[in-house]
Amino acid sequence: MKILEYQFKEGTEAGWEFDKIQASDINVLVGQTATGKTRFLNTIFNAGLVAARDTKLTSVGTWDIKFNHNDADYFWHVQSEKTSPTEVSIVNEVLKKTDGDKEEELIKRDLAGFYFKGSPIPKLSQNHSAIQLLKEEETIKPIFEGFGRIAKRYFSGDDLKKQARDEIIDTKTKELLDKAKNKKTLLFRFAIGNKLNLLQEYYPENFKRVCDAFKNVFPFVESCAITTKDRTAETLNVMADLKIKIFAVKEKGGKEWISYDQLSSGMQKVILFLADIETLPAGSIYLIDEYENSLGVNAIDFLPDYIATVNYDIQFFITSHHPYIINNFEPKDWFIFHRKGKKVSIKYGAENAKKFSKSKQEAFTQLLNDPFYAEGIE
Repeated sequence: MKILEYQFKEGTEAGWEFDKIQASDINVLVGQTATGKTRFLNTIFNAGLVAARDTKLTSVGTWDIKFNHNDADYFWHVQSEKTSPTEVSIVNEVLKKTDGDKEEELIKRDLAGFYFKGSPIPKLSQNHSAIQLLKEEETIKPIFEGFGRIAKRYFSGDDLKKQARDEIIDTKTKELLDKAKNKKTLLFRFAIGNKLNLLQEYYPENFKRVCDAFKNVFPFVESCAITTKDRTAETLNVMADLKIKIFAVKEKGGKEWISYDQLSSGMQKVILFLADIETLPAGSIYLIDEYENSLGVNAIDFLPDYIATVNYDIQFFITSHHPYIINNFEPKDWFIFHRKGKKVSIKYGAENAKKFSKSKQEAFTQLLNDPFYAEGIE
């Protein structure tokens, strides 16, 4: 799935409203603190939750999304409102498919009726999107799967710690993985030890790429491996002793393996990012929020070049304040945020390419001095 156009408005009169954008493969959201970049990123992730998660709707707003999936273009409009102190309902939803010159309305529903391919169907739960409700239909299933591939990564301390959690893969889950045609659709959800262990088992070349890239960022690392640690039945509340999978590294000249939870936060962030890229299935949308926080230069510098070399079908949305990251993406990939109240204006694409110098260093200097960026909040 790839987002082509995107617009969001919060579902209250005084709510947040973002300009419509046309997205590309790499989208770098830049702007002063509190201009709405992270909030914008969250609205994209929430669109995935609304469309593809089997949970009660909690997000309020209006989404207009044009996207491409499996070589066809789609337009999805969905509006949700708070209909009681504890209920959020979908009050309007339209899904259209365009294939060449042919346009087909797949879904249309409002409070008066529910139509699938032009035929009325019984009213279904308004706490779930029609995409979720009709996910078993042949024409809807791939769209449901596409929205399910919107992934957001937090690089905060708490999230890094969660990646070190003791995690057991039960027999049923392992059998499901063994049978799955595209195992990457399942790998992203696991903690780092199991994620990389399964990557090594099913996609050994991808695991090697993770290790090679990691050693390139941290040249003092000699080896990467999957090791194990014991956990007793009493600790895990299970019926037998088990081995927990751990990602570990060995430094040049060192004898001891250093487990993920003992690595610096910068090293943890890099390995987590690399593991994500190698386990995301084709057609994923990867949302990265201020990856650079508390990182050394080497852990930051590799990111733009690495993303530029990713030849998988992944669309990136990245927020950043860091000069090196911004400076090493083309101005046409910048989305410059400017906020007045809760109305967020966004400049992007050809407008930025024309305005800012072709020299990257000059372009970044121009950006810092541009009033739209510099006076980011009115």
